[in-house]
Amino acid sequence: MGDSAYVKMTLSEEQGRVGDPVHLESYVTDRDFFPLSDGEVYAVVQFSGEVERVRLLPQSSGAGLYRGSFIPREAGTHSITAEVPVLGEEAAKTKLDFEVTAGSAEMDSIFPDHDVLEKIARTTGGGFYTAREAAGLVSGLFSPVDVRLRTTQYELWDSWPLLAVVLALVTTEWSLRKRWGMA
Repeated sequence: MGDSAYVKMTLSEEQGRVGDPVHLESYVTDRDFFPLSDGEVYAVVQFSGEVERVRLLPQSSGAGLYRGSFIPREAGTHSITAEVPVLGEEAAKTKLDFEVTAGSAEMDSIFPDHDVLEKIARTTGGGFYTAREAAGLVSGLFSPVDVRLRTTQYELWDSWPLLAVVLALVTTEWSLRKRWGMA
């Protein structure tokens, strides 16, 4: 939290990610400590010599509350200071440092790949449905299917080779995630 006598500024998160919006909230009073209801309030975001000025908009409560957001484009420490023209230099005493991290490669593409999902459904004998085709999913659930069960029991707890394979797979996954920045 960044505070001065007239301006209190907070962020939605303690740490942000490149490309994700960062929400700012500021409570501002005038020089007589009455809520500043309809003033100009800015958050000045500085990073690597670049400056971005973000307008904070007054909220309908009229109690000196202003909100806005910005999207960081690079990882690193960002400095945010308040700018309120009616307060002059006094507002600039409100300063926050905010850490931005690079996004995770795991979250780069979170949308479904319909072609791959349809291919998996065909290969496994299943069906692929989008949200618009949900009615087809329900009718497909109640169609008769010939099912034959074959049960085989294995004592997994007594199998040292299986334990070694599982540990090797978990270690490999962890190593790859670490290397690709997903851990």
